[in-house]
Amino acid sequence: MFELLNRALAEVASTDPEGRAALAELDGVSLDLDCSGVHLGLRIAPGGILQLADFGTAEAQVSATPLGFLRALGGDSRSLLIEGEAERAQRLLEALKKLGPSWHLLLVRAIGDGPAGLIAGELRAREPQVRAAGAALAGWVRDAGVRDDEYAEFVRRTQDLQLSIDRLQARLDGRGP
Repeated sequence: MFELLNRALAEVASTDPEGRAALAELDGVSLDLDCSGVHLGLRIAPGGILQLADFGTAEAQVSATPLGFLRALGGDSRSLLIEGEAERAQRLLEALKKLGPSWHLLLVRAIGDGPAGLIAGELRAREPQVRAAGAALAGWVRDAGVRDDEYAEFVRRTQDLQLSIDRLQARLDGRGP
């Protein structure tokens, strides 16, 4: 089911030997991520290969809103709800934050050295602006003070509104009650 995505993850991981070594120490660890109802299973295969897995089969579960996961990437994991093997889950999350694949090497493999060098040069030239934008976004999320429960309520109300709109559209189209 996840064969193509797992091959892509393995290709990305092949450019980060240090990251793979850190993941290899966690061989066999599995994690279910629940991001406001979007479910994703992860596991570490032998050799430090990160793979997608069926959701609901992991030894630990991590739940949060998108803002909670964004905050966790910035170092504030208070919004994460970790159940099951919490210590192993925390170790895996820390290892994932440290991954640093070589996007240049991936581009070289995909389109050749010349074009990849041009693209990488342009990206390096813009790195300060990208980092500044990322820092500004992280600061906004931190300073906005949007609590996870407020975000969850917003998502719930948005979904309720979409359902009401769908019902109204069905009535107008003569398809429903």
